Amino acid sequence: MIETSFLPLSLVRATAQPRVSRATIHVRIAHATPLIASGIRAVISRSCDFQLVPEMSVVDPDVLIADAVTGLRALTQPSARRRVLIVALDDGEVMIRKALAQGVQGFLLHTCGSEELTAAVKTIALGGTAFAPRVANRIVQSIASETLTERELEVLQLLVQGSTDKDVARRLRIALGTVKSHVRSILSKLGATRRTEAAAIAQRRGLAHLEATWAY
Repeated sequence: MIETSFLPLSLVRATAQPRVSRATIHVRIAHATPLIASGIRAVISRSCDFQLVPEMSVVDPDVLIADAVTGLRALTQPSARRRVLIVALDDGEVMIRKALAQGVQGFLLHTCGSEELTAAVKTIALGGTAFAPRVANRIVQSIASETLTERELEVLQLLVQGSTDKDVARRLRIALGTVKSHVRSILSKLGATRRTEAAAIAQRRGLAHLEATWAY
């Protein structure tokens, strides 16, 4: 089971920020984890720089703060303003690549502090981008590495879970020879010599998880 992380207590106890000269930033919170959403709301509501926009309001927010799934969904809507800040548990390379491909402006982790959160919202509202250091490192790793195909990622996920080539072939309904070809390509792209080494690299980079279902 994936361990659940929450925003630190310092985020909930954040003090109000002094008013700045620019206009108030309208923020909508659409995080799927109630406790995380409450922590974010506590920080945003205590700052004079922000005004919370209810979910059903017709007002278009300057910045949408959401979990990974909700944020990606919002970014795919053609009419939506593409100023989205994702606050997520998963800092895996696959998720980050998806977010970047959709045009996300910010990506923080559940462990972010109140100052990091408010600074990110302000930066995004002004048209900039804001990424947590660990996320930025993932982006650098991703750029420097060869990209695995969707099928290779599926095969890699099963390898990480301990599946044999025959198991993978049966699960994905592909030929055994095709599986072996995918495995060779995966090893080459990850710079690994063995399947166990590839599995370790995949977990370290967030390309695959021991659990079959990912949590954001």
